[in-house]
Amino acid sequence: MLIRAIELKQSMWKAANAPDEARMKYRCVEYSVVRIEGSVWKWSASVDGVSIMGLATSESEAVAGAENAVDQALTLKKLRNVPPQQPD
Repeated sequence: MLIRAIELKQSMWKAANAPDEARMKYRCVEYSVVRIEGSVWKWSASVDGVSIMGLATSESEAVAGAENAVDQALTLKKLRNVPPQQPD
């Protein structure tokens, strides 16, 4: 199991530095999707300097995962930026 995790990390590093990495934009946030091994796809994005990433079993699943994560991160950002209401 440990050997498999190390191999996956190595392949993820190679994929992150691969020239064929697909970069896309969703809600003004750039994200990338790359096939790292067989049917394993990695997606990653950065929202306000916070990196988010995940794995998927297909390219379309990776795109959906990245876009859902961006939506969640932007929702949390919006909630954090709402000032508390003053009592009447």
